[in-house]
Amino acid sequence: MTGHLLFEGEVLSGGGDYRDPQVRGRVEQAARAYMNDLIRGVLDQTIEWQTDPVGFGMRFRSKFPTWVSWVRYDWRRQISRLQVRVTTDMRIRRVGIIHSNPRKLPGG
Repeated sequence: MTGHLLFEGEVLSGGGDYRDPQVRGRVEQAARAYMNDLIRGVLDQTIEWQTDPVGFGMRFRSKFPTWVSWVRYDWRRQISRLQVRVTTDMRIRRVGIIHSNPRKLPGG
């Protein structure tokens, strides 16, 4: 099973010129790697715990003509055999700075 996820983000502040394509590319690459690791961790735990919070079973359920055959297949035990490949893509849509009024500190 394969999936492709697209993430979009905004850089609101930071120490670089994110309008520069090289800087933006490094940030997108770092975010892509982070999201891949995070998603892989969730999927690995899903398989280890034999749970299906993502709903993979719904895609396979339609392959069984009857409920009895689906129950006999024992989806929860089959999850450990599931091979999932996920690719992510990250695009920075905008860069800018957060403008806000300074907050008055208590006692100040």
